[in-house]
Amino acid sequence: MDTSSQTYIIMKLMGDAAFYFLPIILAVSAAKKFRCNEYLAAAVGGILIHPNFINLINTAKETGEGLYFAWLPVNLASYASSVLPIILIVWFMSYIERGVEKMVSKSLRMIFVPLFTLVITGPAGILFIGPMGNIAGGYLAAFMGWLNLAAPWLGPMLVGTFTPLMVMCGMHNGLIPFWGQHACLYRV
Repeated sequence: MDTSSQTYIIMKLMGDAAFYFLPIILAVSAAKKFRCNEYLAAAVGGILIHPNFINLINTAKETGEGLYFAWLPVNLASYASSVLPIILIVWFMSYIERGVEKMVSKSLRMIFVPLFTLVITGPAGILFIGPMGNIAGGYLAAFMGWLNLAAPWLGPMLVGTFTPLMVMCGMHNGLIPFWGQHACLYRV
């Protein structure tokens, strides 16, 4: 099939959609585990892959200028297909949401809990938690790649050994992008 044909492009888009929107999908799953609002989690995941945010990052990279939220620098990272940043952000969000719920009266929770949760979580996620998760994810991916090269038998053995525990904790899906990414990079 011609890779420039519209059919190929649409088929590729269908295959990539879940990975592109992975932060939103993982945000909803993480919200279930952390017992917080799934819609707020999806909104936070959407912030990371919003086209305007991506354009800001790409423009800052192209021009060599920094990107700032207020006076604080924003890390010029791409969060599409990322795993750890959104899980860490939703974990943080779960604490913020519970804290805000305790401070706001029941009659005002419907409006102010989502507002304050997003106003606090969004900037914290973009400025601090997301970049930390991105760095940690990069180290984890590099370690998995090294492990795959140094001892190709060890990685699958460890995953096979710990998969039952990871499934019980809901962590098993977090390794799929790392293994898939490095399997493609190191395939001969």
